[in-house]
Amino acid sequence: MASPVFCGATIGSLDVAATAPPRAAEEVTAEGLAHAGCLDITPPGINPPHPDLQRPAGTSIHRAVGSATCTSRSLLAAENRLLAEV
Repeated sequence: MASPVFCGATIGSLDVAATAPPRAAEEVTAEGLAHAGCLDITPPGINPPHPDLQRPAGTSIHRAVGSATCTSRSLLAAENRLLAEV
């Protein structure tokens, strides 16, 4: 059994890249990096960090880098529908 393949790989005589529309990988990557539809729901810091406890960008050293919490409108709507049934 063949393992999963990514764009540009081949399985036997099948060229996987030939089955994808032109520039499909670039479009998917751009969409993902744009965070389209992403709502940042990360709670704000309660107090501003002390200067000795800040990174050069001004963020607190106590908050993990890249720890933003995001969701989408469709996920919030689904959660609201579930809660309405309770």
